[in-house]
Amino acid sequence: MKKAIVLSLLFLCSYGFSQINYREEFVSALQMYDTIRQQNILKKWNIDNPNDADLYASYLNYHFLKSVKENNVMSPKQIRTDSKPLKDSLGNIVGYMTNVPLVNEEELQKGIDKINRGIGLHPSRLDLRFSKAYVYAETENWDKLTQTILEMLQFSQRINNEWIWNNNEALGKASQTMFDQIQKYQNMLYNTNIDEQLYNMRLIAEEILRYNPTHFDSLNNMALTHLVLSENEKGLDYLLQAEKVNPRDGMLLYNIANAYKLMENKPKAIEYYQKVLIDGNQDAKKDAQKNLSELRKK
Repeated sequence: MKKAIVLSLLFLCSYGFSQINYREEFVSALQMYDTIRQQNILKKWNIDNPNDADLYASYLNYHFLKSVKENNVMSPKQIRTDSKPLKDSLGNIVGYMTNVPLVNEEELQKGIDKINRGIGLHPSRLDLRFSKAYVYAETENWDKLTQTILEMLQFSQRINNEWIWNNNEALGKASQTMFDQIQKYQNMLYNTNIDEQLYNMRLIAEEILRYNPTHFDSLNNMALTHLVLSENEKGLDYLLQAEKVNPRDGMLLYNIANAYKLMENKPKAIEYYQKVLIDGNQDAKKDAQKNLSELRKK
């Protein structure tokens, strides 16, 4: 089931209307898990139209699905946010089950080589780059995912964010589309609960801020990487920069209040918790009221 979902996501971003007969045949073969038929279609496609961008996305799908197997791992502690608790007969949590993919690196590299070839032929096709990023995320190769995103951002500056999508058509709101997807990957890095990935988050955020110093999400991400590592003053500085961009963002105000509380700056913490009561969501308001009550007793 998971593999079918992966396929649909990759195809949605990679396929247009060129070579529609090959596309339909290949999708059909994938849905039937018929790898021999997939191979034959790819061979014919490669002969008829070796420069077709969608051919390389298809190669990536083929090798990616051959390379990955699901693998459930038991552990005494929760190692990821999506780890599922295991309970005994009394309802006590006794461990966690996490799906950690087993990857045939040699097979996967064949797909990466193909998509790199496609990107080389069609460097402005953003969908190809996202397909590559998606595969690295699914296989939890966080360093390669980070490098892919950095290369994407650097090339985006070279072409002034004028990306194209499937069918080689100009992509409307290209920079926003790119940033929105990158933020999803930033969230994935954060949700690994691995401190080392905070530095990958920081690399991505720093690269965005080089070209767009007021990018709200990246200022927030920079703050988060510092706050989690107890670098509160640095984190607060980025939060205050983000506040200048969007002073009515409730979650931002909540994070600023918490940062001031951690730094034992009672007046500022109270000031920002009061702002949360105006602009925060219901959960944030509830927590802000609780913190205000505690601070006022001190």
